[in-house]
Amino acid sequence: MKQHSKHIAELAKRDYILGIHETIGFNSDELRLLIRYGNWLEALVEGKIQAHTDAQLRFIAVDEKQLKPETSFEIAWMKLKGRRDFERFKDSSEEAPKQSGYCSCCHRQLSNKPINRSCPECMKSRSHMPQPSGNDWDHWDYSAIK
Repeated sequence: MKQHSKHIAELAKRDYILGIHETIGFNSDELRLLIRYGNWLEALVEGKIQAHTDAQLRFIAVDEKQLKPETSFEIAWMKLKGRRDFERFKDSSEEAPKQSGYCSCCHRQLSNKPINRSCPECMKSRSHMPQPSGNDWDHWDYSAIK
């Protein structure tokens, strides 16, 4: 089968199984993208289909952690991989691999993002919160942090 036909066959597959229990940290667009194109993306990174474009080559490099995710496909895919790692190691004695610059639970980028109040890891730490300065400490709401 020609590579083009293989791409079309993978793109025709729908309803990708995410393989995660919680969708914390994903927005609805990311979930729709993964469910619609996940089979094709997985075939691409597993080498079942060959990359034909620069974007596809870049996606593979991002999957191999050679480049940082930038596109919506890359970001959603890396969040999914991170979430799978987190869930796999959550109840195990092994330590989950860390992806620098991202929360280990909800996989939000840590720089200057507001706290994700539905993420237990974010709620334990203030790593997502911008740090107040001066008198701002008096107005900071710590009621949600335990």
